[in-house]
Amino acid sequence: MAKICAEAPWCHELMASAPPLQRLPVLWFACLHRICLDHPTDPLGAFFATVATDAGQVRTPESFQEADLAAFCERHRPLLQSLLSTRRTQTNEVGRCALLLPVLDRIAGQTKQPLRLLDVGSSAGLTLLIDRYNYRYEPGGEIRTDPLSPVLTCAIRGDLIVPERVPEIAARRGIDLHPLNLDDPEDALWLQACVWSDQTDRSRTLAAAIDTARRHPVDVRTAEAVEDLPQHLEELSGDGHLVVTTTWVLSYLSGEQIARFMNILDDFGGRMDITWLGAEQPDQIAPIEVHTRNDSRHLTHLITREWRNGARAQTTWATAHPHGYWMHWSPHTASV
Repeated sequence: MAKICAEAPWCHELMASAPPLQRLPVLWFACLHRICLDHPTDPLGAFFATVATDAGQVRTPESFQEADLAAFCERHRPLLQSLLSTRRTQTNEVGRCALLLPVLDRIAGQTKQPLRLLDVGSSAGLTLLIDRYNYRYEPGGEIRTDPLSPVLTCAIRGDLIVPERVPEIAARRGIDLHPLNLDDPEDALWLQACVWSDQTDRSRTLAAAIDTARRHPVDVRTAEAVEDLPQHLEELSGDGHLVVTTTWVLSYLSGEQIARFMNILDDFGGRMDITWLGAEQPDQIAPIEVHTRNDSRHLTHLITREWRNGARAQTTWATAHPHGYWMHWSPHTASV
């Protein structure tokens, strides 16, 4: 399907409905997926495992023809153009919480304080509910918090000692330029549409996480990642240790914006102890120097930068799958 879309001029014409910076393949396929979720009996829906009502009826990519897509786009042209012009790609991958949890546990153990979380680029805020999910680390053990919440599974390489419990979270807030409201059915469906349509496990986990978030609403505010950061750092500081989290967010900023982001944290860290915890790809965040081993700069890295009594250090904790399926634990700390 991707090759056909890339080569068909009429697809390019439709994509022009999107803002210039959003003319991305992931947005195109999310829009197709979103329409199929509302029209599961449409013939194109048979190519989406998350849409087809019978797994045995999912059609193979090899059987896809340009005529299938052209007919679909003609049937749904007004809705497709509306989605392309108004929506943007917004994943909220809860599987990443399984990556963040062991590091947050170590921060809480080191500081001997409950945590105050500020999640930048929070989308619908699902990764702020890290203490509401259940975890299965293989090998390593399980952490159970809520029988109604999803179980996040992560394969472990290296010598990680899995936490026995989730850390105490005293406060939490998310900021996002275009936050999603999970009480709005359209926003919730859009989150589902942004999951790759062949990954039914992620779709099921997301649906369960949305249910958890509706039972435990979080505070997500409209704000810009750099310009509005100082205000939210000040407002969220208080009793407990402030941790700023980013998960595949800084890669969407320019090099200048990333440098300013870290400069703001440097300034704040000169006045009080804080930690930045990122799950980011070093190749995409060049202004931040990241310790890597071998040829791993293209992988997701778990990184903290800690400010303690005005001194600054940085730890690369692990490399990981971007959706949290596995983590290779291999900490390395250096002064920066």
